[in-house]
Amino acid sequence: MELFVENKNIEVVVFVWEDNEEEVEATYDKDDVPKDKEVKEYIFRFKKPNYKDSTAILKSAGIKSDQEGPTADLTTFTDQILRSLLVEIVDGEKVITPTQNRINQLEPAIARAAIAGVLDIINL
Repeated sequence: MELFVENKNIEVVVFVWEDNEEEVEATYDKDDVPKDKEVKEYIFRFKKPNYKDSTAILKSAGIKSDQEGPTADLTTFTDQILRSLLVEIVDGEKVITPTQNRINQLEPAIARAAIAGVLDIINL
């Protein structure tokens, strides 16, 4: 256990396949991968968030607490996770730097699987 976050990255492997209607499906949980499909793997590397990153993400998502509990804009929250913490994507031997434009062009199912995977690891 460390007091300070020092430039550490977190890797999330995303498994991708097409369903019977040729729609893209993705998950970070290997147990959810169908056995009868051809699966491609991508590695998403995220920066481990420090306190500054955490507060910026939570603030941008409008996290508020009231009598019924915390509320947030989930879409903004997940978008900020991806835009502020994603360091690179590995596609086989190719390393992709995630510019804002490249993030905009990600397949939604793949982006959501990567976000779910990193949220399963980090604490904000």
